[in-house]
Amino acid sequence: MKHFQNINAYMLAGGKSSRMGQDKGLMPLRGKPLAGYVLDALKPCFEHIAIVTDNPAYRVFGFEAIPDALKNLGPAGGIYTALRHSTVGLNLVVSCDMPFITPKLVQWLVSEALLSNAEITLPKTEKGFEPLFAVYSQAVLPQLAQLLDGGMVKLQNIVSCFNYKALPAPPGPALSNLNTPHHFETAQQYITQQMSITILAFGQTAEATGAPQFAIDETVKDTNHLKALLEQRFPALANMQYALALNTGLVTQNTPINPPATVALLPPFSGG
Repeated sequence: MKHFQNINAYMLAGGKSSRMGQDKGLMPLRGKPLAGYVLDALKPCFEHIAIVTDNPAYRVFGFEAIPDALKNLGPAGGIYTALRHSTVGLNLVVSCDMPFITPKLVQWLVSEALLSNAEITLPKTEKGFEPLFAVYSQAVLPQLAQLLDGGMVKLQNIVSCFNYKALPAPPGPALSNLNTPHHFETAQQYITQQMSITILAFGQTAEATGAPQFAIDETVKDTNHLKALLEQRFPALANMQYALALNTGLVTQNTPINPPATVALLPPFSGG
């Protein structure tokens, strides 16, 4: 994966959300803070990552924490702070509440920015620009300061004041912001589904597990790990000969499992 040189990444963590009742970026999603998902997407791509925040709790992630240079201006003030801090020409800015951002998506956006002379490169959905997952040229800083000083803080309006490159937004939940408890609950369900492994049991293995189909939500590294987990949960399996089929194909030991996946437990009569 490409490691971008001379491009910085900034995650905006604005503090307590009125709709969430707490700091969104620190809320756990399947045991990991929202901000952790975003930072994990940035780490493979950038040498320099910083967090724009007034909350010292974000230092736990091990990155430089930069306090807002302009208070009470929301995300627009955070973008200004990031660009004011930066010493390079291009800067990725992303919100802390976008847990479905991936390194591949980051690579796509930054690569598009490098191919363009635009001052802002960002996705655009049917709802408008996505300025909280965007690449900003540091050259916008003087005009951005003037706009903020004049009272313009709505990001959709700010983007329109610059030479921008709008990209078709990727399908699916990749650019979803978690702004409400309902959004958060939906994200919990989605990630659980994406991380789960569906187990299909047949014959003797179904008798041993007590069900022909069930889900494993734990993190599973490979087929050996899965067998150990299943045999710990269902001891009768340990005394059986059975094969594993991953997504309809027979597999051997130590085969990696990448959720979501379906694994069949096949007793001898099923070809095991």
